[in-house]
Amino acid sequence: MSKTITIELDDDQASELEAVARRMRLTPEELVSLALDQLTHEPKPYTPEQIAQIEEGLAQIARGETVPHEEVVRKARALVGEE
Repeated sequence: MSKTITIELDDDQASELEAVARRMRLTPEELVSLALDQLTHEPKPYTPEQIAQIEEGLAQIARGETVPHEEVVRKARALVGEE
């Protein structure tokens, strides 16, 4: 079941909502729904697999196995066709 709710945003807020939704490849409605879910639900605890992945990432950082920010941005832009 769903219910329609109307909200009023100023022009800047509406533009920002649309821009963020576009970057996330969501509709503005989907973005608002996602944000509301995140605000109203207790965070789920990490799974053992997620904890292991986080620990491995921290170990990689400690070993200096990192990628410069500029390279990450360049590769991300290439993936979405912005370069």
